[in-house]
Amino acid sequence: MDYRIELHEIGEFRMGAWAFGATIFSGSTVISCLENIHVFSGSMELPDISELIDEDPEQNTIVLIGTFSSFVIDLNKAKLSLFKHTIRDSSGIWCEETPIYKDKQAHVSSKFGKHYYIQFPFYNQDQFNAKVQAYEQLRLAQIKEMKKKWF
Repeated sequence: MDYRIELHEIGEFRMGAWAFGATIFSGSTVISCLENIHVFSGSMELPDISELIDEDPEQNTIVLIGTFSSFVIDLNKAKLSLFKHTIRDSSGIWCEETPIYKDKQAHVSSKFGKHYYIQFPFYNQDQFNAKVQAYEQLRLAQIKEMKKKWF
């Protein structure tokens, strides 16, 4: 597979831990919507992310196994999806989940034998962050309502 990932330091997100965004280059395609999103973490030096990238060479798809989210990127179509995502807010909500949004599913099987069942649609990079934010707002509202009724 022919791609390259460039990391961008975002800043310290907790004492001694730094957040890094990512830009993906594949052929003439540049996927830059994650450059200011906390994808990976590490010390002040750029982290070695080689073990945090999974690939499906048959579909030309990569999975970035990030700190709070796992991003699935279709390099052929330059579209992104989520496999895992952490819903959190300042009131103490912290929920790691497999996002289910809309009615689209996809399957990605990596070269290491891991299967990813994706239930979050693939979006163009100009839509992706807004769709993730809409999903987070919906889930936060659902979680807060459930906490009021049941806990």
